[in-house]
Amino acid sequence: PATEKSFESCSSPTTRCKEAFGGVCGGNGEFIQDTSFRLKNSRRDRIAYFLDRILAKRSRFFILLGVWGFLQVVFAGGCYSLVWSGELEDGDPRDADRVWRAIESIWEAWTFMADPGTHAKVFTTSERLVASAITLSGILFFASILGVTVDMIREKMESL
Repeated sequence: PATEKSFESCSSPTTRCKEAFGGVCGGNGEFIQDTSFRLKNSRRDRIAYFLDRILAKRSRFFILLGVWGFLQVVFAGGCYSLVWSGELEDGDPRDADRVWRAIESIWEAWTFMADPGTHAKVFTTSERLVASAITLSGILFFASILGVTVDMIREKMESL
């Protein structure tokens, strides 16, 4: 393919050539810039572009939010299982030996995310810190779902 070249004067050929991206200074002090080169994007830029393409459709965005919420609950449950004392509440009919710590912690993380008041029954300092972090992440997660829903409704109403 033919390359486009733009010519301009180099005030200081050696300085300008070092600073120019993809350019060459001719012997007579002219700056020749080759515009046929391709910029190489960083991996971060490519990932951001890929996510932007995926999220362009609202249905895909909701699917991604659902997957993100699931992963968030599982991760938060894993963190909570590290600090959970393992004590069952009074009146719990289950045998303490039959309660699986990981599943119980994931359930607790879900309740902390969905209903911020449920972490009031937590008593140790480490459990309270983790429960508060899970609650804040849940508030942000559900706020993002609400924001996307409001945007969808607004777009529908504007199209009418």
